[in-house]
Amino acid sequence: MAIVVEDLLRLAWQADMDSRPGMRDALLTLVVAESGAEDAVLAQRCKRLLIAHRPDHCFASATTLSQALRRPQTAAALTTLRRMYPPVRVRHLLLRSGAANGPYVGFDLPIALVLEDLVIDRRVAPAASSARLRRRDALAARPLPFSFSVSDPDGTVAVFYLSVLLALAILLESVLKPPAQDLGSKAA
Repeated sequence: MAIVVEDLLRLAWQADMDSRPGMRDALLTLVVAESGAEDAVLAQRCKRLLIAHRPDHCFASATTLSQALRRPQTAAALTTLRRMYPPVRVRHLLLRSGAANGPYVGFDLPIALVLEDLVIDRRVAPAASSARLRRRDALAARPLPFSFSVSDPDGTVAVFYLSVLLALAILLESVLKPPAQDLGSKAA
């Protein structure tokens, strides 16, 4: 799977989690359009998902995906969507949503689960929707592989840390600053 397609799919999932169906559908449309031959199954699943959410979608009236992509209206809409969501912006939006979810601990939600979550209709399957929300909460509250907590009730660690920083600053100042020339040596 291409990185661009994977990023688009992850951002569509994030938009769906944030209850932004317009953005989700726009990104899924781009997923379908950007998918190559190796992603034909993914493109077909996303196409069915789009048609289920929006029966009036431009992919709904065409029998094949290539017919839909050849239409001038579809090509114009895809050009607009590509301008709205270039790969750099998609990556930026993913990083921003990841930062909002808390510290990164070294793994992302697998694409299979992302696609599964997108397919769930929350109106039909409320139990699946609550499981989905629990999964999102569990992802947001992942334990860190290291600890930030330092117990320093009397402040000795902070004082030591600040004194080391001050010593480093003085050392760097003396090393990086050129020595002052003696005025008497200039006159001779």
